[in-house]
Amino acid sequence: MTADRVPEPVDALIADIEARWAAADDARRRRRRRLPPPRHPVPLPLAWWPAARPTPHPG
Repeated sequence: MTADRVPEPVDALIADIEARWAAADDARRRRRRRLPPPRHPVPLPLAWWPAARPTPHPG
């Protein structure tokens, strides 16, 4: 095997790996865009404040 025949398979392998990484990045980007950010059903200050400081009894 001569030196001038070595870079062709190496270049093809590098191009294949780069194409796979680009496809994986695109799929990851599409998957991330489709999912909404997780949200807590009740905001945290409203969830803990009434239990921490109950309102005094009127009268």
